[in-house]
Amino acid sequence: MIIYLAGNIQGCTKDEARGWRDQATEFLNGYEIKTLDPCRGKDDFRRRYEPKEIVLRDLRDIDSSSLILAKLELDENSHGTGTSMEIMFAWLNRIPVVLVTKNKALARHYWIQAFVTRVFEDLQDALDYIVEYWRTK
Repeated sequence: MIIYLAGNIQGCTKDEARGWRDQATEFLNGYEIKTLDPCRGKDDFRRRYEPKEIVLRDLRDIDSSSLILAKLELDENSHGTGTSMEIMFAWLNRIPVVLVTKNKALARHYWIQAFVTRVFEDLQDALDYIVEYWRTK
């Protein structure tokens, strides 16, 4: 099983973008679940990557995944456009999406309710759900 880790990158520090992904990867790897982190290979967050190189790799990663784990919090630094598009792409390709957000308005949004399989406020709750319900043994 492979899980793509979607979520805020633009407008985040390296630690903000990678912290939850590292936590999820460590937990899921303990159950022999692999992850695909869109931050990989981007050690220098100041380097400018071309939009097409980012999007094409992310789409390839999503397409090869069994499930998407998305963490999305909207604030003045992040509008969530990329993550929202990743969710839509996953839905179009019948890939389940588990969303983590504390933003109640986002969780109740019609598009989120239509395209996301489950919504959690807590990352660990989402990880436990993935292992219990979606893991292939």
